[in-house]
Amino acid sequence: MKSIVFTFCLFISILGFSQEQGRISTPTIAVKIPLGENVTLGDTSIQFMEVLEDSRCPEGATCIWEGQCKVKILITDKGDTPSEMEILFNSKYKIKEVTTKQGSSVKFHQLTPYPNVDDEGKRAYALLVSEN
Repeated sequence: MKSIVFTFCLFISILGFSQEQGRISTPTIAVKIPLGENVTLGDTSIQFMEVLEDSRCPEGATCIWEGQCKVKILITDKGDTPSEMEILFNSKYKIKEVTTKQGSSVKFHQLTPYPNVDDEGKRAYALLVSEN
């Protein structure tokens, strides 16, 4: 009888510890905007106008500085005048958040593709963005 109670208690304690703690977060869905194109997220329209700088250290290279990239966008809230902005990415995985005049929030995830030593500077750029 004691072994049955012990086994039951052991089973319940293992079951209790195996449950995940905390909440599951909702995944973020990012939209890819090719260079020269625009996309609308909610009441906010974003146009990817230009890559001003891309000095990120290419994959496969040895660099003393990780580099950065800078893009120019045109962002417009519904019923507002367009605003030209520059977004600077100074690390491979930093997310930049921009709040518009109307209070909408947009996250800029990264500029793709990441440079590679074999691409010879020819890249079909796209900007990954999401609503907040």
